Amino acid sequence: MTVINLVNRWPETQARLARWALLLSWLTLFAILLRPELAPAYRSTVCADSGLCRPGIGNDLFWNIGLPLVILAVMLSHELWRRICPLSFVSQLFRALGWQRTVLNRAGKAQVASVSESSWLARHHIQLQWSLLIGGLSLRLLIANSDGLILAILFAAALLAALISGWAYGGKTFCQYLCPFAPAQQILSGPRSLLSSQAHIGSTSKTTQSMCRTVGTQGQDISTCVACAKPCFDIDAERSYWQNLRGKRGMSWAWYSYPGLILAFFLLMQSYAPAATSGPELDYIGSHLFAYDGRLAAMAWQSMLPAGWPELPRIIAVPALLSAGGIASERLFHQIEQLQVRQIQAASSELAQEQAIHRTRLLATFAAINTYFFASGGPLGSFELHLLIMGFSSIWLYRSWDRNRGLYERESTSTSLRKRLAKLGADLQPLLAGRQLDDLSPAEVFVLANALPVQETSQRRSIYLDVLRDLISQGRLERLGSLKALSDLRNTLGLDDNDHQSALEILSSEDERLTSLSADELAGLTLCRNAAAQELSDLMLLSGTTVLYPNKLDAYGLERLARIQTESGLDDISWDALLSEFGEGSEFVERQLKQRLEIINQALARRKSLEDLSKRLPLAAPLVLSLERDIARFIPDLVGLMQSTLAATGEESPSDECLDLLRNLSPNVLSFLTNEDDATSAIKNWLVGRPASTLPTVQQTMLRPEAGMVLEELWLHSNANVALWSLMVLRQLDSARAQQLRQMPRTGLPMSETLTAFLEGEQLASREILMAIADHSLIRRLEPGLLLSLNSLCSLETWRQGDPIDRPGCGVLVLLSGRCSLRQSLVPGSAPKTLSDYGPGAIVGLADYFSDIEPAKKGRLVAAENRCIGLMFNRSGFNKLLDLSPIFEQSLIRELAVKCESLQQSLLAERQNRQHQRMRDQNDARQSE
Repeated sequence: MTVINLVNRWPETQARLARWALLLSWLTLFAILLRPELAPAYRSTVCADSGLCRPGIGNDLFWNIGLPLVILAVMLSHELWRRICPLSFVSQLFRALGWQRTVLNRAGKAQVASVSESSWLARHHIQLQWSLLIGGLSLRLLIANSDGLILAILFAAALLAALISGWAYGGKTFCQYLCPFAPAQQILSGPRSLLSSQAHIGSTSKTTQSMCRTVGTQGQDISTCVACAKPCFDIDAERSYWQNLRGKRGMSWAWYSYPGLILAFFLLMQSYAPAATSGPELDYIGSHLFAYDGRLAAMAWQSMLPAGWPELPRIIAVPALLSAGGIASERLFHQIEQLQVRQIQAASSELAQEQAIHRTRLLATFAAINTYFFASGGPLGSFELHLLIMGFSSIWLYRSWDRNRGLYERESTSTSLRKRLAKLGADLQPLLAGRQLDDLSPAEVFVLANALPVQETSQRRSIYLDVLRDLISQGRLERLGSLKALSDLRNTLGLDDNDHQSALEILSSEDERLTSLSADELAGLTLCRNAAAQELSDLMLLSGTTVLYPNKLDAYGLERLARIQTESGLDDISWDALLSEFGEGSEFVERQLKQRLEIINQALARRKSLEDLSKRLPLAAPLVLSLERDIARFIPDLVGLMQSTLAATGEESPSDECLDLLRNLSPNVLSFLTNEDDATSAIKNWLVGRPASTLPTVQQTMLRPEAGMVLEELWLHSNANVALWSLMVLRQLDSARAQQLRQMPRTGLPMSETLTAFLEGEQLASREILMAIADHSLIRRLEPGLLLSLNSLCSLETWRQGDPIDRPGCGVLVLLSGRCSLRQSLVPGSAPKTLSDYGPGAIVGLADYFSDIEPAKKGRLVAAENRCIGLMFNRSGFNKLLDLSPIFEQSLIRELAVKCESLQQSLLAERQNRQHQRMRDQNDARQSE
């Protein structure tokens, strides 16, 4: 862990020194290749009595020491090598000098050129790089193994390509799209190298792993990322791995072919061994004779096949056999992948396929690493080192074997959740039991979020909104797939799919690009913006100011400001928004407040349309409740923005527009906010003693949408039960439009079993109950999801006149139609006495339910009319009904309160009547005396 931290926190100033040292060493090797006499006169021991060898040690140093060390470094920590690679260093030269090629963007402003995602290079770079690798391996076998001049020419070509690509395009274009060794680095690293850091967990730095960076005014690391590749292997290797696991053109073939290429390469190299060195005491590869062999150029035109076979020159045979080795390896590991798919049967087919690809790639990497080091020989090819490397690779394989995309996404979510929980400060300390938030594992962070006080629902929604914003804006989460990806977090926070939909609407109102840009585009925008923000902060440090005034910058400051904008590639809107954050004041909160007001006003207009519809079509009433619940989800966030605005302006009360909106909220919306202590308290404080405005409110002037249009919108609601209910209502209103709506797919939205069954023409499980209460006042108190699941909470019963009605212990009867009576017979054989009489709409047994004590039976409940219909709840079913429907619970409490008040008034009137009667009797007695 210490090594990982050292690599991850290695300052850029020290990394620069290491790059310079490595580049100078490489240039020294370059000189030795051109002038062998500059190096000590050393040759392989096999060459002592052989006339086969060339002079010079340069090839030996590179092939047998330099290259194995690079591969070993990548295997242990890819980010270490990516930060010190000389070719990467050279490719950044023109960026450091500010001489990169620029092009005009859509706004006509200059920006550094970048590789377009739709270009041929972006789509086919893996095939290009792998072809260059196979070509390089072929050229090495044919001549470059021992020819210093050829190897020096290859070095020069690589340096020139890095230099030109660094001028032509921004970022690490050479590393991402042109370097032949780049795909091999991804293969050797897998989801993460053995000692590499995890960019998605606990990283407090904005410059993760090996991403592009420079040194700031105070020696700090500053990101210079221009999002040249999305996702980027240098920023988060594991994210790049999972996102490119399927669908990355050419990567699967390259990965599976790599072990075969390595094995075929060393077999072909061994085929060059002269007959004199074929004995057991000599080893052509292990003795390094291949690095001095002077016969290679001449052998390129010789046939590789034995005498009597057709002529097949090595210049043709070598690349053909290398490719054949790659093809055979690819086929072998493809079969292993299919075997893995068949073995992983417990998970879904999609998960099994992805997990099989992951594990097969791990096996291919394990085979490639160990094949290379066991076959290469030399100083780094000792048996002890082989065992050590096998041990390292086995640990890497074991650690990565059970990882999957879901685990990575959960860990990534925990990082965003940890950042949000940290804002709670002292309120969080009692739950940490003396530990620090940074010390918690990802699983413990979710447990901590679950331990938040239940009554802080607004806080939970705010946490979820911040996490969702963080993940989407960074491109770690696709908007359409976010509902499924964050289901665990919603369960942890006690939220539902509707809360997710509300959060998405809030984010869309903040920045509409969240809905128009893909995850990769958002990731690129965030990276460029963060890099530009760090550069602007550094510019302000250099200027010695705390506020950025572009018109007050000197010539150097203006030049650097223009350069930051050019290199960032940000559009005018993003650039202006970024500058405003460094300005004297920011209108961001005010803009957010206006957006929230607009969203809620539109929702209120839709609610009013459905409320008018429900007066003539009671079936629409549950949808009014659903809209009111949606509105309630926006209120805590709106109240928080109002409080932030008041704190910034020093005012005591929100604007009239805000107060009018809060004043016009229906009682049901406030009922849904009963657990939102902060929000409800603030609303009450603002509205107490403030008269309503005489001017028309926004809701009064806003054009209300047609009810049918609102129902069509609700078909795409995140709650499948709301979608089904809207379809049922629309069928009553306009059957033709409902039929068309049934054909409209709910792409990316959940489908419940009830909705699926309805669309397939099956009967609803609770259809009989729904028809029974269609015109009953109960339907106005329950939401669609609860109505559709009533059959699991109660039973629909029908009685004839005189039939006994048996309630379960402490159960409740909701009478839908007909009448029933509680009767008692005082004397056997006499007529029964009616204790209580209940009509349609009555709720029988509430006293027993609330007391939780089953009283002694004083009478018998019987049906007083034919076809007496009611819903029979046992205690647990009615308890669940009250838990799921705060509107029904509060209306029930109000009814009980009214009855209690009426009963109290009746008792008081009766008491007064008795007192009056007693006084009259006393007066009559006095008069008679």
